[in-house]
Amino acid sequence: MLINPDNTVAWRAEYDEWGNLLSEENPEHLEQLIRLPGQQYDDESGPYYNRHRYYNPGQGRYITQDPTGLKGGWNPYTYPLNPVQLSDPLGLTVVFTGDEKTQGELKSAYETIKTSKYGKVMIDTLEKSQKIYTITKGDNNDAWYDHENNHNTIYVDPDYHPDVPVDLVCNNNGKEKASTVALLAHEIGHAYWNTGNEDFIMQNAENPIRKTLNMCIRTEYYNVK
Repeated sequence: MLINPDNTVAWRAEYDEWGNLLSEENPEHLEQLIRLPGQQYDDESGPYYNRHRYYNPGQGRYITQDPTGLKGGWNPYTYPLNPVQLSDPLGLTVVFTGDEKTQGELKSAYETIKTSKYGKVMIDTLEKSQKIYTITKGDNNDAWYDHENNHNTIYVDPDYHPDVPVDLVCNNNGKEKASTVALLAHEIGHAYWNTGNEDFIMQNAENPIRKTLNMCIRTEYYNVK
């Protein structure tokens, strides 16, 4: 919807879950090219352009491949199979599921991780991968990465904040409540390195991001006294 300075509707439209235009009100005959979800309508060819590739709402799929170089995967044209729950705003291959609150908290942590140099390297690698990664809540009070049978799912409960040991120089208690950012960074590290070695991930994924974001350095993987 577009509103004039006099608070009247200048343009309004309704779309279905796949981005097909259902109805449009355009009393002022405006050229409004933004489509759902944030894609730009290409008037000459018809598809929607969303920064990385073209999407055809009639087919419910992209018509250009995921930008994965030589690693295209089985279906590099896929769109979230359930757009009511899944989101892929950049047309890449990391999607979030869950209720609105959960998705909002996980996306916020995800974007914070991307502000760190190493976090951006890991996330860019996942987003350009031939795999589709899902980030969601899963069970209460848990954070883990499931790579079995190509699930490639990161589970982090935003309300889960376990005590973890940290550097005494940073916190004289020697422990802190792990933030969603720290937990998600750790699990993204598992996906990036494709290993279940917790100490390795702590030293080579979580702690580099903690350091960049001025967080306390974690000293052990769950051995809080």
